Amino acid sequence: MLPTFLNTIPIYLQLSQRRIEDVTGLLNELSGTPITIEMTSKWRDIEPLDREIPHVVPTEDLIKCLTEDQEDGPAMLIPMIKLHIARLKKAHLLRSATSSIFQLNLNGKGAPT
Repeated sequence: MLPTFLNTIPIYLQLSQRRIEDVTGLLNELSGTPITIEMTSKWRDIEPLDREIPHVVPTEDLIKCLTEDQEDGPAMLIPMIKLHIARLKKAHLLRSATSSIFQLNLNGKGAPT
């Protein structure tokens, strides 16, 4: 089960583009404890106004943080992470499918007929 867990974290980080809001949201849900962007920033020693967590942050740190509580083993966390991954994939698909419509509107050409 652990290899599947190890595979889900990098997928999530890639899809979220390491945006601090998304990582904080995931940590918030997985921990069952309110976690703020400021708390995530302090944990990673970055500025709260930074928009993303640097790529130098090892995935292992996130995994260690998520599996610190013995009651919350990887088997319990995988379904929640997969839900977040599915949400991000849907957002990417929606953005891709609608980007041309928004581009037309931004260029003043109106919506396609």
